[in-house]
Formats: sequence, C-alpha cells, structure tokens
Amino acid sequence: MAAPEEIRLRTPDGVDLAVYRYGGSGRPVLLGHPTGFNGRVWDPVAAALVGRGHAVWSYDHRGHGHSERGPSPEWSGYATDLLAVVDHLELDPDALIGAGLSMGGAAWILAVARRPRLARALWLYEPIVFPPEIVLPPDQEVPLAPMARKRRNAWESPQVALESYRSRPPMQPFHPDALAGYVAAGLHEDANGVWRLTCDPMVESDSYNHGMHTGAWDLLPLVEPSTVVVSGSRSDALQPAWVRRLADRLPHGQHVVWDGAGHFGPLVDPDRAAAEIAALSSS
Repeated sequence: MAAPEEIRLRTPDGVDLAVYRYGGSGRPVLLGHPTGFNGRVWDPVAAALVGRGHAVWSYDHRGHGHSERGPSPEWSGYATDLLAVVDHLELDPDALIGAGLSMGGAAWILAVARRPRLARALWLYEPIVFPPEIVLPPDQEVPLAPMARKRRNAWESPQVALESYRSRPPMQPFHPDALAGYVAAGLHEDANGVWRLTCDPMVESDSYNHGMHTGAWDLLPLVEPSTVVVSGSRSDALQPAWVRRLADRLPHGQHVVWDGAGHFGPLVDPDRAAAEIAALSSS
C-alpha cells in the first residue's frame, strides 16, 4: 500500500506532531496508537476503512514516531495531542468516529471527558484504564517499564529490525503492513548511521508508569458518545472482566470479546477491526 501523506501541526502546549492522511471520503475516522508504537501501525486498518468509504487519519502521540517529545510524561498530554489533531483537521464531531488501541483508547477517554461532543462514536480496543483496586502506588513501577528500558535500540538497517520483529512476540503475528508501518515511523538514522527507535525506551518506560495514574476510571461516566469497548480473550494486558466493568461505567458502552485474540488484536486482524469501526457510522 502507498504511504500516507504526513502533515505537521503544533499543539497548544508547543509540541510538534505528525499526522497521517490516508485519503478517502465519507465519515471521518481518527486512529490512536499504543504506547511505544506510532500512527503508521494502523496502515492496514486505515486501508480497509478507506475501502469501506471513510476518510481516515492517524497520528503520532508526543514522544512517539515522528512527533516531538512533550514537556511531561503525564497522559493528559496525549489527550491534548488528540484534541489538537481534531481541531487542526476540523473534523466534524457529529460525524467523527474515534478509534484507539491501548494507550490510544485511553487518550480518547481523557479527551472526550474534556470535550463531551468530540465524536459521534468510539471504538476502543483494550483502553488502558484500570479499576482502582488494580492501580499500583506511585512509587512502584509497572512490570512493563523496566522491560521497555532494556529494549534494543540500535539496528543496522530498518530491514534488519523488520526481520527481527516479525520473528518473535509480540509483533510476530502482526499483519505485514502493520509491522512495516511501525518500522517506517519507528526508526531514524543517527549521525553514525545507526538506526534507533523514534520512541526512546525511556519515554516508553515513563509512559507505562504514568498510565496507571491518569484518573480515567473516574472520568468514564463523562464519556457520552456511543462506545464499543473490545477485549481479547487471551490478552496479557487487560482481563476481559476489567474491560466489561469499564464498558458498564460508560453511559452508552458495549463490551465485545474477540475470542482467541490478544492485546494487539486489531494489528493482527485489521479487516475485523475495520468492519467493526465502520459499523459505527450507522449508529
């Protein structure tokens, strides 16, 4: 598939963001990505949505992909990013469908809590919103944080990285276009000819730790749009029972389980994700 057009914008707090335009027409869809990834990981979902008659965009959150690092690792900045993208693109809230995976789903919840009429409907796959009894003390790291700091951050070429990622979990089962899109915006060449992650491992680690303390659980009753919340039956990130509780706290929430899917279900089965997102256009 052809690479999307990259657009630049600046947030109200001065962070330069990358936005990806996939084309298409019809109801707009805006896609939010997980921690450590970037907007290009949505490439195959976006292509399927364009084929279903939608105008589609994704973007890189601050500190990820081609976007600048923000002044703070707090997740409120991710909501600021999302609102800035919607405003810059002048997306119609009466038509807009918001979709997000993991952190990208949480960003939608945080943003809609600020601006209730932000979107017509939401499709959120395992948004990182934890029930209060799961939240760790602020001085205790989440298990993913030290793992992120150890992430390999030097590659001979993007192709070497791509071959490595496709040979092992968690990216091994990804759709080829999702993995290729991630690598396209996920690596940059330094002055010594070494390819490094555009999302620095320290940024990813800090994001994981702050993801426990967003206050999003208390904001769920403020999310007015019709919202489909999806969980994978084999997820190692969020238990389906937690996700069901999350959906039940939403004024117009519905819980769907993907049997046999893990935390990155949309990146493994983009056609199914696109079909469910497109179905919201008639809701």
